[in-house]
Amino acid sequence: MSEKKNLWWGYRHVSGSLQVKRYFVPLDIQDAEDSGFCEEVYPPFEANNREEAIAHIKGIIRDQKDAVKAKDESKKKLQEIKDKEVLRSVFEAGQKNSCTFDEWYNEQSH
Repeated sequence: MSEKKNLWWGYRHVSGSLQVKRYFVPLDIQDAEDSGFCEEVYPPFEANNREEAIAHIKGIIRDQKDAVKAKDESKKKLQEIKDKEVLRSVFEAGQKNSCTFDEWYNEQSH
């Protein structure tokens, strides 16, 4: 027999611990948001029980970390492209031999 889904909400305490609570009224969340002890508040969501509610919040945190990692990787790749374009300009300005930019670039990177 499956349990009835209830509304839950949660927060990450400044200590790093995750807390989940049954959601009844918006005032609960407002108190948490106003508190100096909550790093992040997670709005109401459905879950069958406390364990499922914690798993839900952990999933949100994991997704946030993945998004930050992807953004950092994109920034790094963009910087590599910009750096390579600067080197291409240097290469073209000082081109005195018959090698291609890619050959020159590979020599410079090793």
